[in-house]
Amino acid sequence: MKTTDYVGIDYSKGRCNYDTDTGVKYGVQSMNAEGLNSWIYEELEGVYTPHCPDCYNELDEDEALNMHCESCDADFEQRDHEMYNDEADYQEFVAEGYKGHLSSDNELWIIKSPYYMHAQFCSPCAPGAGNCDNECEDGPKTYCLGHDYWESGVAPYKVYSVDTGKEVKV
Repeated sequence: MKTTDYVGIDYSKGRCNYDTDTGVKYGVQSMNAEGLNSWIYEELEGVYTPHCPDCYNELDEDEALNMHCESCDADFEQRDHEMYNDEADYQEFVAEGYKGHLSSDNELWIIKSPYYMHAQFCSPCAPGAGNCDNECEDGPKTYCLGHDYWESGVAPYKVYSVDTGKEVKV
């Protein structure tokens, strides 16, 4: 965790990776951050998306229930077990007041949280999102993890309540 005065560049030009209801930017938190509680992995749930066994197109709910792919006109009632991969397509972060997912490079994308911080903008790889590993006093409001997700019981950045806008002290 570092603190910086450089806000960075909003490569999205304000058009993506933010909550349209609150205006708070999505947060990107490295799961390798020093002091992050390892039990956060227990709050990840695998998401399995149904796909056609023949053309591998993603199936909508009706196609999965009817075991028929509209894209390639395949019926696979006898092969319904082939609709899902053995491993999850991705890991979703679900906890009280939080929503997000784990990226393939072990970063937690926080797309809903009761808390925010002021962070530096992420690189072009995550346009418009805030980097939770770089606190920046003048940076955009960015969803973050609360104090209870850190081993010391104190987040390495100032935490604010989305509801009140006030700093949450421990």
